[in-house]
Amino acid sequence: MRQNIAICFFLFAIFGCGTGSHQKSGGVKKVLCTNVVTNPETLDPRKARDMADINIILQLQEGLFHLEEGGSLKPALSEKYEVSSDRKTFTFHLRDAKWSNGEPIRAKDFVYSYKTTLSPGFSSNNTALLFPIKNAKKIKMGLLPSYLLGIKEIDDVSFSIELEEPVPYFLKLLASPVYFPIYHGIDKQNEKWATRTSSYISSGPFVLQNWIHDNLIELEKNPFYWDKDHVALEQLHFIMVDEDTEWKMFENGDMDLIGSPFSYIPLAVLEDLKKRNKLETKDVLEVRFLRINTNLPRLDQPDFRLLLASAFSREELVQQICLANQKPAYSFVPKKENKPFSFIEKITNESLLEGPLYLTYFMNERNNLIAQTLQEAWKKKLGLDVRLEPLEGKSYYDRVAKQDFQLVLSSWVADYDDPSSFLEIFKSKGTGNNNTGWENKTYTELLDRSNRELPEERIEIFRAAEEILLKEMPVIPLFFGTRSYSKNSKLEGILIDELGRVYFKNAYFKK
Repeated sequence: MRQNIAICFFLFAIFGCGTGSHQKSGGVKKVLCTNVVTNPETLDPRKARDMADINIILQLQEGLFHLEEGGSLKPALSEKYEVSSDRKTFTFHLRDAKWSNGEPIRAKDFVYSYKTTLSPGFSSNNTALLFPIKNAKKIKMGLLPSYLLGIKEIDDVSFSIELEEPVPYFLKLLASPVYFPIYHGIDKQNEKWATRTSSYISSGPFVLQNWIHDNLIELEKNPFYWDKDHVALEQLHFIMVDEDTEWKMFENGDMDLIGSPFSYIPLAVLEDLKKRNKLETKDVLEVRFLRINTNLPRLDQPDFRLLLASAFSREELVQQICLANQKPAYSFVPKKENKPFSFIEKITNESLLEGPLYLTYFMNERNNLIAQTLQEAWKKKLGLDVRLEPLEGKSYYDRVAKQDFQLVLSSWVADYDDPSSFLEIFKSKGTGNNNTGWENKTYTELLDRSNRELPEERIEIFRAAEEILLKEMPVIPLFFGTRSYSKNSKLEGILIDELGRVYFKNAYFKK
């Protein structure tokens, strides 16, 4: 449960979220304070599914590469690499880097991480990102033993990854947390290591210093980090307060950053920040949409799904509710040319409009308004009785994973910059994040072909696949996302990449 404001300010006095002198060195502020919506489920990079959780992990852990603004790759734990002539085998050589306990980061830590994630009993929504690796999918399904995985430890600082087939975007995949190494010693000893301060070991610029669940996460600069000389901040504080408290703290100078991806800015505050030119936004590769449970009666009818997609205004959503430069979505993959798909005004079987329809969503102010807008539009245009089901975080995610819904308000942020990051979700019913019950043989075959073709041909393949998706409409695109935030005017150097991931490694405060 969230702390009330009096208790929160008591915590800030202890842990230094304010502007006191203990936060400064040579007159320069060294502690960054921000708010997160909920207590993280886990800080294990193999398992994290929520964007706020992932963005905390990115301050603690590091992989072979990370993305720069604009989408270019920058080496992190990888010092150099080679690619075979058939582009199916990558050999990586690690730089001289250490874990936060002072032990060297080794090739075996990467191999261990990938093999544990792919073990049949290991629960992770991110496993499919490892499937380009040779035999990975069959090993996860229990059809092959793990020693046949296409990963080979060459020596302490070198390992190779063999792919099933060439994957044009493979290096970008390596910036995803599921490809990060895990300190194998602690993971074998303590399966709950990623939820406790005493057992958490980092490879990134910060270490986990304190975690008061549902109240505060405190990170400190990692003294063993290989690039510590470029880390200016001494501490990061992620506190957990409600939106009103967050805003009061920001206005009082007790919080340095508010907004996505860590928290929500109330709409009234968003409008105020825009008027004062204090709101910053960044386009990211994200789509907000409705998942449809196509296993259920009437929702298994493509015409009914397309009717739902046709009976509301996307422009109204972005102009009157979202307010942060989002763009209406008439496709599932974000693109510059975003033309409306073929709308339909009515269906021949009007019995499909009878009976209540339930719309489930993660409960917050903006989602409430989006759900209410859809409810009103479908009532006005179709006469549909739509009933709303707002849920708290864990209940929401559990219901989606179990496909226990009719319609559910969803979002998807790309794991890498390629159309396949959006379209692969629906490649088969069994894909971890599909959760619609929909699949299409031709759609699957097109995506299977995409990695074997030249870039120009891949574009046409993705276009054809998306046409199938939009014709059968197991998902209804709403709008493309942005990151909207406001920050301390002296705070500089925050990197937000095109996937909406935030890096504080190079952040600093001006004098």
